[in-house]
Amino acid sequence: MPRVDPLNSLVLLPALLALGGCSHVARPPAGDGTLFEAGEPDPFAPVSVEISPLTRVEMGPRGEPVLAVYLRLVDEWGHGTKAPMSVNVQLLRVLGSGLAEGDQSLEWSVDLRDPTRNSQRFDVTGLYRLQLAGVPGWVLEPGRIGEVMRVAVYVQTVGPEGSAVAPRDTFDKLVTPWAGR
Repeated sequence: MPRVDPLNSLVLLPALLALGGCSHVARPPAGDGTLFEAGEPDPFAPVSVEISPLTRVEMGPRGEPVLAVYLRLVDEWGHGTKAPMSVNVQLLRVLGSGLAEGDQSLEWSVDLRDPTRNSQRFDVTGLYRLQLAGVPGWVLEPGRIGEVMRVAVYVQTVGPEGSAVAPRDTFDKLVTPWAGR
């Protein structure tokens, strides 16, 4: 019986595997590739938005306080998804009586229709993270009993049927003193 050199086996084995169809080369998907066409409905498009409890005032890139809004787009099956969108964030001061002070509100607009900018705002948690500068002074004051900051998010995007949808959500958080951390 001929003797097989172990070094030749190491070279020969990957070649045989590749010929046998066990390679790591990606194969094209089965089917004719016409499952999704441009402009067709997208079954994984968002139908709602959720503001995460992670939303808070935190330290910005230059040490200043920023409002960090964490939000999640949700498809019709309740799963998180990504999509081009335009986001309006409104911050309201809600007093112990439950009434919002109109003169104590602030609004930001964030355009995330560009895929690169959109991806930059999407983080490892599966949430979009928006850092909004210009936090009003009342957010940084010690909290009063029952006083909250209300964050409202209004999103404009394309829904599952290819038409515009405008999901929204609100989130209340107690006003707490800013310690600069």
